[in-house]
Amino acid sequence: MFGGHISLDVGLVNSLNNGYRSVEHMVGYIEALVADKSKHDPQVAGTFSMIAVKDVDKNKIRNWSN
Repeated sequence: MFGGHISLDVGLVNSLNNGYRSVEHMVGYIEALVADKSKHDPQVAGTFSMIAVKDVDKNKIRNWSN
């Protein structure tokens, strides 16, 4: 089992599917919910992609709960 930060290159789903059991600071969840990958640039989205929260696709959250 692994845990830690989620790399933008690897992504949340890939990390979880390959052994991650703990995600530090919820990093990776916002990025996984934003379809426009250009929003993932820390210069655009800010620390931990907090500025990108407004671009989250809430339907993706529903899909994860199934």
